[in-house]
Amino acid sequence: MINDTLRYCEVSAATIFFLDYFLTLDSEITLIWKSNWGVVKALFLIMRYMPLMDITLRLYHQFVLSISHWNCVLSGQIVPVSITIGLAAAECLLAVRTWCLWHRRRVVGILIFSLATGSFISTMVLIVQYLISVKYVPSPFSTQILCKVDAVRKLFIAYAILLGLEITLLFATITAGINMRRLGSPGFTKIVVRDGACVTSIMMWILSKHAGIFYYIYLGALSAVNMVLLAKQTEYSNSLVFLHRVLHSVLAARVVFNLRANTHKGTCPTH
Repeated sequence: MINDTLRYCEVSAATIFFLDYFLTLDSEITLIWKSNWGVVKALFLIMRYMPLMDITLRLYHQFVLSISHWNCVLSGQIVPVSITIGLAAAECLLAVRTWCLWHRRRVVGILIFSLATGSFISTMVLIVQYLISVKYVPSPFSTQILCKVDAVRKLFIAYAILLGLEITLLFATITAGINMRRLGSPGFTKIVVRDGACVTSIMMWILSKHAGIFYYIYLGALSAVNMVLLAKQTEYSNSLVFLHRVLHSVLAARVVFNLRANTHKGTCPTH
């Protein structure tokens, strides 16, 4: 039962990733591959394709009937690092986007990227502690869970840090939107709220087309749920980790596509 729940969650996340990938491949070819190389493009490609490694490893271990102890431990080390790098790239893209909404003001940029850098360094310290402590343990459900590892249980702190960063970016986005509205810039404000429409088309189906602010709210809520689950240390603690990771990639990619398609309406750098 436990393994079935984890399997359903991870297969669902993989389905969302591949569905969105093929739905947006034309946008990627047009808006990303044909553009010049730069920080945003590099971050995008890291964020966009790192999930492929996670998906391959996780689904392999979910469906392969036999796996060595060494491969099990290796997966337990590689996947968290890959997830961390992918989430960091996605958050950096969102930080750049938020900075753009503030017309690239130096003070705002320093504050946002100092916070993002501090969050990333703190998370990496937690990941290193996790990697050092990873070890294979015999599964109490040997016929259901073929690969089980144990490690220090501090990853919930990483999600707390991520939640704090997302709340900060949400506050900065709302404030920038209010300022733009007062200054009479409804066009770019529309870009802001439209970023989250992909939540409707892929995951929730019930949000408004222009409910982009729900992007931060939804992922913030998912970060909070992951934080609670990991802190409780139950058999279901990791059930939403993979889904959270995939949604970060999917939604951040939509943000980049939207910004690049509407650069003539804002002041954002696209390279």
